[in-house]
Amino acid sequence: MKKLKHLLWIPIPALLYWALKDLRFGELFANLAALTLPQVAALLAVNLLFLLILTMRWAVILRGLGASVGLIPLVFYRLAGYAVSYLTPGPQFGGEPVQLYLAKTRSNLAYDVGSASILLDKTFELLGNFAFLGLAFLATGPLGILSSGGLRLALPLPSLLIAVPAAYLGAVFLGIRPLSRLAETLPAGLRNRPGMRKTRALIRSGESRIVAYCRRRGRTLLQILAFFLLVWTVSLAEMRLILHVLGVSATLRQTLLILAAGRFAFLLPFPGALGALELSYVSVFEVLELGAETGMSLVVYTRARDLLFAAVGLITAIAGRRPGRRISPRPAPP
Repeated sequence: MKKLKHLLWIPIPALLYWALKDLRFGELFANLAALTLPQVAALLAVNLLFLLILTMRWAVILRGLGASVGLIPLVFYRLAGYAVSYLTPGPQFGGEPVQLYLAKTRSNLAYDVGSASILLDKTFELLGNFAFLGLAFLATGPLGILSSGGLRLALPLPSLLIAVPAAYLGAVFLGIRPLSRLAETLPAGLRNRPGMRKTRALIRSGESRIVAYCRRRGRTLLQILAFFLLVWTVSLAEMRLILHVLGVSATLRQTLLILAAGRFAFLLPFPGALGALELSYVSVFEVLELGAETGMSLVVYTRARDLLFAAVGLITAIAGRRPGRRISPRPAPP
């Protein structure tokens, strides 16, 4: 599997070449040089707000599972997981074990509670991402961009992708434990290995907590909707702000399309969406006649922001070995 992941690096040079081959780098650097310190500070403040909202979602889920961890520690645990996900091949996954490990060693959060909270958090996140992509594509239909070429193929994709998290959430709403059932279908030789027995027990315990959490369906659906609105309102505000800073006069529909293009790129299985993000932004800006160089300026800003957070996350992961206070969650339901 690791060797297969290495293959994901192969298309990146071609994607980068395609995105960069026609750029006028003088104009690109001029766009970036025009940024002022107050503008950068405002963008950083919006990004910190976005990070706090994401962490609040995790904290709310943890509280519903019977555990209470401080918001600031959770911010750093999330950043550590983000750093691993961002810097390794895959569609922005892979850092969750780091989050879980740090929450255990720094806050003594039980593994079953932590794993249940992260799985719920990721389910909420995926539902929000795919729902936004679908809504953005529908909202930008009048632009006429998605009616031709390869972009037409992207239209049904959000509907297909949203089926997985929606199906899982629907199952646990009904009291079904899909992961536990899947673990029990493994071959007996694999299922009865000591390490796999522990994993199966963790899955059963964690999923029991998820099923108990989702019994309050109204609360769960309200949380999904509330955080969907918060996350994407702040994301849209950030995009509008950076476009304004770069001197781009974009309509709301154009902004939605640009935001959706960036989010779609990060769902592709390349480390940090390398190549995919560059090509997505440059292509969309060219199609919208906003200038490929401005699109690449947006890429540079996005990369600088993401690498800053990833650096903080790596520092947290390296320094995160000292245990902290103990968390005592409620016992798992049967």
